[in-house]
Amino acid sequence: MIKRTDQFRTIAARTAFSLVGLLTLIPAWAGSGEATSSSELSDTLNNTVYILVGTAIFQMVFIMVIAGIMKNLGASSDLWSKYKNGAGKAGMLLVLFAFPTFTFAAGSEVPFLLMKTADLFWLLISVNSVLFAIVVVLLGIMKSMIRSMRGEEEVEAIAAIAEPSFIETFSKSLTNRVDMEHEDDVLLDHEYDGIHELDNVLPPWWLWLFYGSIVFAVVYLFGYHVFSVWPLSEEEYAIEMEEGRQSVLAYQATLTDRVDENTVTYVVDPGALKNGEEIYTQSCVACHMADGAGGIGPNFTDEFWIHGCDIKDVFSTIKYGVPEKGMISWKTQLKPPEIQNVASYILYAFQTGSPVANGKEPQGEVCEPFATEGSDATPEDAEMPTDSVTNDTLITAMLR
Repeated sequence: MIKRTDQFRTIAARTAFSLVGLLTLIPAWAGSGEATSSSELSDTLNNTVYILVGTAIFQMVFIMVIAGIMKNLGASSDLWSKYKNGAGKAGMLLVLFAFPTFTFAAGSEVPFLLMKTADLFWLLISVNSVLFAIVVVLLGIMKSMIRSMRGEEEVEAIAAIAEPSFIETFSKSLTNRVDMEHEDDVLLDHEYDGIHELDNVLPPWWLWLFYGSIVFAVVYLFGYHVFSVWPLSEEEYAIEMEEGRQSVLAYQATLTDRVDENTVTYVVDPGALKNGEEIYTQSCVACHMADGAGGIGPNFTDEFWIHGCDIKDVFSTIKYGVPEKGMISWKTQLKPPEIQNVASYILYAFQTGSPVANGKEPQGEVCEPFATEGSDATPEDAEMPTDSVTNDTLITAMLR
């Protein structure tokens, strides 16, 4: 009986769903054709109304049958008293939704079936929808009653209690503790002030960490000290320092204006020489005079040089200075390109002519600035800007 009831409930539910869907689509299908006349549309709606009325009557009969089955199922037990409230609510819902329908029909000036076809259609759609909802509710109640008779709810409740949760299972796998009911099996003959000692096993998580540390120690020993697969701390430090140095060199290579004593070259660009002249006039004249004859500092116009006359030597002298001789370092006041410009200007302006009269006595050793092998620029390649500030030595050098 119970099996047949389940089958009947499934068939009824599917049939009701199909009828409601079909009846809802009929008006749209009827009005979709352009050639459909008003009389044909009216006939279609009338037919649909009759079908809806029949469906409503069928569902009401079906509801009564389900209610009877539910009452018979609970006749021998207290199941009906348990679920009759739900059935009563379903019946009350039917009355509440049906009452406005009959009131509307009673207050109408025309008989119920002679109402305006469109209004009657949507009214019947609503009634059938409500009846279908009641059928679904009653079928659900009947299913619960059948499961209660089978004892499935109690079985599921017992299984839910007996089966441990995921958290309990996971906790058990981590601690491997003994249940309180079985503590006597691990109880030791050791008691102190009412406290008994249990011979519990070590927690699995602790054992996993311990075994993992042993494996790590073996891998570390052979990887670092035996086979040298990975570098030790000192070697790793040296490798990282070298990588850092290479990174710095790579970064410096990307800087277009990066110049130092190793990469500096003699420049012959008029703009660069003009900038060097301005720097010399502002910062160097006080010690070396405007014509380069020397004063506190050495003479730039003769062939004697103390710290070398190559462009790299002059650049290095200006950058780092000669503190013991009173020559300060200019690396914090001038940018590397500016030091290159002023060094090129000194060689261009004061080493292309004869020494000035009454210049400071020679100091250092004889040196030829432009005698370096492979030099790619000479003073003759440069053109001094016409708007630069000149002096007698510079004019003489340019005339030559």
